Amino acid sequence: RDNFMKKSQFVPNWMFLQWLSQLVSVLDKPEGEAVLNILISVATDYPQALYYPLKVSATQYKFPSTPDGNRLRHSVASLQARVDNPVLNMFCVALEQLSNPELVWKDILESELNAVMERTCEQRDKKALTAIWEEIKARLIQDCQQTQTGTEENSSLYGNTPKQWGQRYRAFSKEFGNKIIQTFGKEGEKLLKMNQKEFATNKNKLAK
Repeated sequence: RDNFMKKSQFVPNWMFLQWLSQLVSVLDKPEGEAVLNILISVATDYPQALYYPLKVSATQYKFPSTPDGNRLRHSVASLQARVDNPVLNMFCVALEQLSNPELVWKDILESELNAVMERTCEQRDKKALTAIWEEIKARLIQDCQQTQTGTEENSSLYGNTPKQWGQRYRAFSKEFGNKIIQTFGKEGEKLLKMNQKEFATNKNKLAK
C-alpha cells in the first residue's frame, strides 16, 4: 500500500478517470487510505467526473467503528462536499422521479432494511439503520420543505435534498407516508426495538 501511495503521486490524475468506480468502492475499506489522495486530486480538477461514482458508492459504505474508520468517514464527507453540485443534485432528483415509488419502497424494504433487521436488536448496525431511514424520508415520505420566504431549503443529495416531487411520489407519500411512520416511528426509532418476527409481519403489511 505504501509503495502504491508513493508511486501514484507521479501519475497524472486524469489517468485514473476510467477507474473511478473501482477507486471509490474501497473508500470504506483499509485500501481507502491508499486511494484517498488520488480522489481528492480528481475532485479538485474533475469534480463532475467523480460526482456520480461517489454518489452511488456512498450509499453502500460501512465504515468500521475504529479510529481509521472514523478518519475515513470524515475524509469521505469532505470529498463529497468537494464534488457537490446543485445542478447535478437536481438532475439526479429528476431522474429518480422516473422510477416507480412503489418499486423504490419495495427495494429498500426487501434489501436494505431486511439486511439490517435480520440481526438481533443488540447486533444491529444503528448507523446503517439511521442512514436507511434518512433515505426513506428523503425519497418517499418527506415532501419539499418550504422556508418562510417560500423558497426551498438548500442542501445536497448527500443530505436533505430539496425535491420537486412529481404527482406519483406525492400520491405515494400521501397514501403510505403516515402508515410507514406509524409502523416504524417518526425517526425510525421503533425499528431499533422491533424483533425479527414483528418486522416480518409489518414488512408484509407495508409491502402490499
